[in-house]
Amino acid sequence: MDIAKLLHLLHNEELYIPRADSFNDNDKYEGYYTKQIYDISKGIVIDVDGKSSNKGLYENTQVLRESTYISCWMKSNYESMAHWEIYGGNNSVAIITSVGLLMSQLRKPSANTDIRSLLECTIEPIDYIDHNIIDENLARELLRDSLNPLKKKNIAFKFEEEVRVIFSHMHQPFAKSDFNKKFGKGFGVNVKPEELITGILVSPKADYWFYALVRDLMQEYNLSESVKWSKLHLTPFEESYI
Repeated sequence: MDIAKLLHLLHNEELYIPRADSFNDNDKYEGYYTKQIYDISKGIVIDVDGKSSNKGLYENTQVLRESTYISCWMKSNYESMAHWEIYGGNNSVAIITSVGLLMSQLRKPSANTDIRSLLECTIEPIDYIDHNIIDENLARELLRDSLNPLKKKNIAFKFEEEVRVIFSHMHQPFAKSDFNKKFGKGFGVNVKPEELITGILVSPKADYWFYALVRDLMQEYNLSESVKWSKLHLTPFEESYI
């Protein structure tokens, strides 16, 4: 994340959860069923003009993306240079925590009790699939629950090793438009940064001034000892020499 998002988390004690349809367009398969399901749907559904159509299933995909809010994390014991390149940038940071700490923060009583009462919350490791494969078991699994397409990603993104915090009102009877009008493209969930964060990792491509800035910033929140500069910014020789 960039420094602005880190400041928001620290200053407001709030984890921002964006709506799924606000994600960038890097993943064209985000929230979609497999091609097999769309093909079957087209073969059995007839529209008002008497033509076969899978438009209804496509519209359901859009509703899912507009009704679900997601915070994306990577579950790994190692850094990913691809993550730094795609999601970080030169002067950026990564927050280190655990699934247990994340769950405990999300389940705490919050000022946003109206949000908690309206939304289902789950933490899910992502499964990576081939959206073009013919697989009856996979098709049944995707159709078993309306949220399942957002718990799967295309196999091309397997390097992400993603875990998702998912908030959704897909199963609620109230109008999607009313909810989205109130919360827009995202909302914040109250957290305690000192209880959530176990480490702050600074990008290997960061300038020294940025590393120093993050370290000084975290000192204001009594978290300066948690700041580390990515080891990927040094060669093994340099690490040994230091």
